Amino acid sequence: MTHHIPQRPSRRAIERVLAGICTSLVSTLAIVLGSCVAPQSAHAAEPVTVGLHLATAHTAGGYNPVNPGLYIRTARGLTLGIYRNSMRATSAYAAYTHEWLGGHLALTAGAVTGYAALPVAPLLVPSVRLDLVDGFSARLAYLPKPPHYGGSAGLHLSVERSF
Repeated sequence: MTHHIPQRPSRRAIERVLAGICTSLVSTLAIVLGSCVAPQSAHAAEPVTVGLHLATAHTAGGYNPVNPGLYIRTARGLTLGIYRNSMRATSAYAAYTHEWLGGHLALTAGAVTGYAALPVAPLLVPSVRLDLVDGFSARLAYLPKPPHYGGSAGLHLSVERSF
């Protein structure tokens, strides 16, 4: 009689499952958030900022500079997003953003998926908003190099608009 010894799932398989769960969670939260801020009566909805992740300039070579993605931020600071990261994987994040000076300075703190070093990593990103035209703004964010496991810091560009 042969015995089947179950194999332990690989770290990569576990990370893929966790990333899928987090991506699904962010998508679900975005849908719920959309229904929460939609006008349900004569009262206006609270403002929501929608942004497009675009590109990152890295301090070290070999990283993907094109990082398309989407994020949404409520007036209360809840921030959810998804993007193609510098390692060419999909990252999803949930965070809180605190703004100063009318939103021109911000600090976003939360958790992000999609990186090999940690299935869910801490996220701490300072940024500055530069007003453009017709309500659009550019946002420059400093992405610090994570201690012990990070390979590069970066300056990230997004474009956003509040509705």
